[in-house]
Amino acid sequence: MLRRVAITGLGVLSPLGIGTESLWTGLREGRSGLGKVTRFDASALSSRIVGEVPGFEPKAFLDRKERKRLAIMPRGMQLAAAGAKLATEDAKLGPGGVDPERFGVIFGAGTLSHDLSDLGEASRLSTDAGSRPIDYTIWGRDGLPTITPLWLLNYIPNMPASHVSALHDARGPCNSITQTEVSGLLAMGEAFRMIQRDRGDVFLTGGGDCRSDSLSLTRAAMFLPLSARNDDPTHACRPFDCDRDGYVLSEGAGVLLFEDYEHARRRGAAIRSEVVGFASGFDLSGDGSGLARIALRAMAEAGITAEQLDHVNARGSGGIDDDLREAHGLAPFARVPTLAIRGAVGHTVVASAGLELAASLMSLQKRSVPASQNCEHLDPRCPIQVLREPKPATGEYVLKIAGTELGQWAALVVKCS
Repeated sequence: MLRRVAITGLGVLSPLGIGTESLWTGLREGRSGLGKVTRFDASALSSRIVGEVPGFEPKAFLDRKERKRLAIMPRGMQLAAAGAKLATEDAKLGPGGVDPERFGVIFGAGTLSHDLSDLGEASRLSTDAGSRPIDYTIWGRDGLPTITPLWLLNYIPNMPASHVSALHDARGPCNSITQTEVSGLLAMGEAFRMIQRDRGDVFLTGGGDCRSDSLSLTRAAMFLPLSARNDDPTHACRPFDCDRDGYVLSEGAGVLLFEDYEHARRRGAAIRSEVVGFASGFDLSGDGSGLARIALRAMAEAGITAEQLDHVNARGSGGIDDDLREAHGLAPFARVPTLAIRGAVGHTVVASAGLELAASLMSLQKRSVPASQNCEHLDPRCPIQVLREPKPATGEYVLKIAGTELGQWAALVVKCS
């Protein structure tokens, strides 16, 4: 018999602040965490809007003996580690609260961006005033010695899960899912299955990410549709709105603590919700039919119908084509209110699924669902009911959707009573 899976901890850092209360209160009050880039001179970039976590000090989340190791991590990894600490604290999972051999970590992962200074000096030494390609003979002789020997270890996608496992003495299953934005929800799906099948009792899952740095923004400007509303950053990300013009990249963490339901009850943990269905797949059609199939499979596993959902928590990227595909994929839920929070927090990529799901869980707990910011004029081509005003939370179930512009999709159903 498959075991039940509870969610007992939420670890959130977002552009609206640190902690779940900051996230929910900001959304409820209609505040935005998006603004102009502050961490570097972005004047040469076409899009100069980001979401930055205010007041984030990595050393505040680790013991003194661990701070040196954290200091050399990239910011995305620091955010993931901080989210994991917040999730365990929220779940009141202290030392001895779980058998280390039954404590696992499954994280989403993507590209870990580094500071330009990490390789800048090596590149400068290996070129002729920047006018020629790198001379690899010079690179090997003069460039490499300027790079810290541990540099590469900080940018391998499995490192967030590895660091979090070490920090929490989690000796159970450890894995990384590398599917960019959908990674976090896929990681939750795997943690759900592992607990169901008795491969562990507790899992930290979700992820953290930083796409507000100079390298990420420069790369994204070449390959992704970014909003050009530089003069109005708080209204730049407009999920499902007629006037949407692209993503706003951001940073944050959304780490959840999944736990065997009976294990949680035995230790007296407060159960925030229960995971009751999951599905994933690939939609090559471009018309949303694959997403619809995946979402309905998750609903079937949960044993519920669309009428029982309080709301759908959508991807809602603000991309012109992306939002259309998603909206058509959600057509079977056309009468269900849809929440999209990226108008307030931006596109946190790997962290997005955990952070966004946490917003829905807080909404059900407080019996009030916030509005989707910046969807002022719903695109008539989107056959869904986007929440443009707050509503009371009257149901027990939420359907969380995550996907990528390339067609990977996942759906998770949670119950909060």
